[in-house]
Amino acid sequence: MMSTTPVAAIVIGSGLADAVRPFPVLRSTPYAEIPGLPIPSVKGHGGTLDEVMIEGQPVAVFVGRSHLYEGISHDDLTAPIREMQRRGIHHLILTNAVGGLHPLLDIGDVVLVQDVIDLTFSGPLGTVAPMSNDRDVIHRGWRERIRTASIDRGLPFREGVYLQVLGPSYETRSEIRMARRLGADVIGMSTAREAKIAASLGMSVCALSVVTNRLSDVSTPVLNHQHVVDAGTAAAPTLSKILSTTIFAL
Repeated sequence: MMSTTPVAAIVIGSGLADAVRPFPVLRSTPYAEIPGLPIPSVKGHGGTLDEVMIEGQPVAVFVGRSHLYEGISHDDLTAPIREMQRRGIHHLILTNAVGGLHPLLDIGDVVLVQDVIDLTFSGPLGTVAPMSNDRDVIHRGWRERIRTASIDRGLPFREGVYLQVLGPSYETRSEIRMARRLGADVIGMSTAREAKIAASLGMSVCALSVVTNRLSDVSTPVLNHQHVVDAGTAAAPTLSKILSTTIFAL
């Protein structure tokens, strides 16, 4: 157990663990030692719950996540969020590696997510409470404070809409065109479901996406998961500074 209640929890996406390495670790617990937490099977997803200090505040960092495409149940998918609730955590920061759909996005860009689109077609949220009527999954006020603080600190960032697909796959040219027409700027295989579930439970949610590959509906470059991990590692210093800013902006 953590000595004090964390002010927030962070979920670390593919190849992004280096972003939290600058923060002092007070305690690290393998997922295997926490009842009910699924152990990630995808490379670059670690599998520890770390207690770190960011901006002088205790923060719980879930280093690695499981995905629906790994065959896990919705109970397993929501297990980390239920663990956050059990620990009294009310703010959630979701990070992820994404493909950049918007033509102005480049590899290494950090995108502050404005909203999410869920195309997993994976069933209802379950027995959790309904979200508020305004349907804001991403907490609007927190996001605006993060934007202001990032600008004040001179940090480079973009903003956009995140689209989640079930995966694991890279998109065809037609799928890229479809996603753009739906209003998405980045695309990945996590986050939207987690954000919806957390918001439905009353948590404040923000999300940060790292562009690890650019998507084109004209050419189809050869990609693999190692490209994603390598690009995420290269972007870690910028993401680390913006993670600090998310805590500062609470």
